[in-house]
Amino acid sequence: RVLAADEQQRAKEAALAAVPGTVTDVDASDDQTSSGTAAYEVDVVAEDGTEWNVRLDRDFAVLGTSRDN
Repeated sequence: RVLAADEQQRAKEAALAAVPGTVTDVDASDDQTSSGTAAYEVDVVAEDGTEWNVRLDRDFAVLGTSRDN
């Protein structure tokens, strides 16, 4: 589904609080994690150049982060 501008902004802010850097993508998600169902997935390039995937629930709480290889 297409995210509203306010959803994208809130997801970006939550992801950057977990992994400081630059957001490269924000998507809706329905992936299951050990912490629950992710509503959003945000790709972040950290300040050190590593790439991260941040999964958020529908309230924009961080469910988890994983480093992309």
